[in-house]
Parts: sequence; structure tokens; C-alpha cells
Amino acid sequence: MTDNASAGRYIQDNLLSVYETDGLGLMGIEEKHSGKVVGLCGLLQRDYFEFPDLGFALLPQFRGLGYVFAAAQMTLESRLAKANKIILATTLPNNIASIKTLRKLGFDSVGDIEVHAERVKLMMRTNGYSARASSESGIQ
Repeated sequence: MTDNASAGRYIQDNLLSVYETDGLGLMGIEEKHSGKVVGLCGLLQRDYFEFPDLGFALLPQFRGLGYVFAAAQMTLESRLAKANKIILATTLPNNIASIKTLRKLGFDSVGDIEVHAERVKLMMRTNGYSARASSESGIQ
């Protein structure tokens, strides 16, 4: 994105439209003291997964301060997340901080997969269902 107009189009086409079609999407993570948006977190329904996945991103200077964990925990405690028996997450295999955060949130590693020609680690959290049953349900 090179200007406000293209940023606005991106937000409308890729973020806001998801709320209308799936009821899922990313929400801003705000710094407590300033109210400044320092990242995003939410559930997404990607066309290549059967189940929604948790996504998050944070500005580098705010990493390691607990913002992602708190926002992700709130997201996973939402009625919408609890209505899904499985929540997925992906991260780069070398992103140790995200892997640790996802494990702390109750995600288990399923394995590595390729998404858009990039190898990523697929992780899964079940809401009261066995991991074995969910692995037989089309997650690749």
C-alpha cells in the first residue's frame, strides 16, 4: 500500500468484508495508556481451511509485552470461538515467540504445511474434542 486510498481499499476488501460474510475478522490491539493501535488479533476463515484460525500481528516495539497473549485469550474466550470445536493457527516454523504463545493458549502442533508456496507450522486447539477425531476431519 502506498497511500491512504489503497490502504482504505485493502481494509474494505480484506478485513471489513470478512465480518459481513463470516462474522469473523481482526480487531485492533490497543496500548492501554495511549489507546494507540499496536497490532491486530482475531479469528479468520481462510478458504484453504475447514475451521477458523487465530491470526495476530504486532508492531515490533510492542512484542514480548503480553499484548498478543491477552488479545488472543479474549478472542478464544468469545462466544464465536467457543462455538467452533476446532481453532487453527499458523506461524512460521522459526517464530519461536508465536509458537510459545500458541502453546500457552492451548494449541498443539499438527505439523508443517505449505500455504501460498511457504512452509508454515499448523497448530490446533480443540474445545473439548479429541485431537485424533479432529485430525480425521480434513485438516491437511
